[in-house]
Amino acid sequence: MSRLRVLAVLLFLCFSCADSQTVAKLQLLPNNTAGKCLDGSPGAFYFAPATNATNTDKWVFSLEGGGECVTQQSCQARAQTDLGSSKGYGPTAALGQFQDPDPSNNPVMHDWNMVFIKYCSGDLFSGQTTVPSDSTWGLYFSGHLVVGAVLDFLSSPDFTGPLPLSKSSIIVFSGDSAGGIGTFTNLDYVADRFPLTRVLGAPIAGFYFPAYPYTGPNAAPIDVPFDPASWPVYYALWKAFVPTRCAAANPSAPWLCALANTSVATLNAPLFVVETQTDRVSMGLHDGINANPPFSAPILQYVTAWGRNMSIGLEAVESNPTSGLFNPACWIHTDFWANAPLINSWSFIEVFNNWAFFHSPSIPSKVKDSCGIVCNPTCPQ
Repeated sequence: MSRLRVLAVLLFLCFSCADSQTVAKLQLLPNNTAGKCLDGSPGAFYFAPATNATNTDKWVFSLEGGGECVTQQSCQARAQTDLGSSKGYGPTAALGQFQDPDPSNNPVMHDWNMVFIKYCSGDLFSGQTTVPSDSTWGLYFSGHLVVGAVLDFLSSPDFTGPLPLSKSSIIVFSGDSAGGIGTFTNLDYVADRFPLTRVLGAPIAGFYFPAYPYTGPNAAPIDVPFDPASWPVYYALWKAFVPTRCAAANPSAPWLCALANTSVATLNAPLFVVETQTDRVSMGLHDGINANPPFSAPILQYVTAWGRNMSIGLEAVESNPTSGLFNPACWIHTDFWANAPLINSWSFIEVFNNWAFFHSPSIPSKVKDSCGIVCNPTCPQ
């Protein structure tokens, strides 16, 4: 896939994550912020204040998706787009999913404060670069610092909202795709910063594990290698932040904590994972699968094995009594909406709301399909 084609795909992923939509206003971080985009422009977020006066202390965060960059050519190209610079951001943005304003789709959180953190660092919201160098090709990988700077801003006198984040009663911290990976990375960091606040994680399409790509007939080129040997390289390039308890448990290989299959068992904050059993974008970008169902026999064998690996990885979620899970048998990525996919007639938002707020025994906190590969008839097409 060409460099421009990859960027086009990633930009599509960024903007395809909203269904019914909230319009939020742009807020650039201060020019002297440590939370910078690849090109050195300040990081940014979009903010929509609570529309119900009783919910001004309640917050929903979402981290934008859009892949990653790991080579000089791809990162320098990315720095000239909205995935690497805040210079071209518009004054407003439309939000969706956990930030959906329609109460019929999002009955609990539709009127909370909403913060959509833009993804312009190419590092899965993990980077901590404060001074660019030849080794970073003159670029800033500062995604984790962007998250920290947004939290700082929303807790400071510069924030003019109804209540500062420091007075929050609850934070739902989410993100899609690369933002979903970033949710796992930053969740305990957020919870540790606000110990008096109830912090819940809700990553969408962010549960990744190291890739062992398909090499059979019609294997596609790998856009970004996610194999085990690549992660120490990315960890060093990005000066990556990883969950601190996971890093302490893996002192000789902290880069393992960059992906959720290692980090999830070490996280303290309650976590609700929204993840398809077979992810078409993950396999398309990192595993050499450029196909759609019905699959050829060799590709079906690989996709089936990939799905088993996902199931094994999610065992840490399933076995944790405080966690929740929505895990349909679909060939999708971030396509989770109020009406599809459904498991036993429930949407991801219904299962999440019951897990987080209602605790009715009629809806389990963890639901997953058991019908086979890509067999849920309600999957978005």
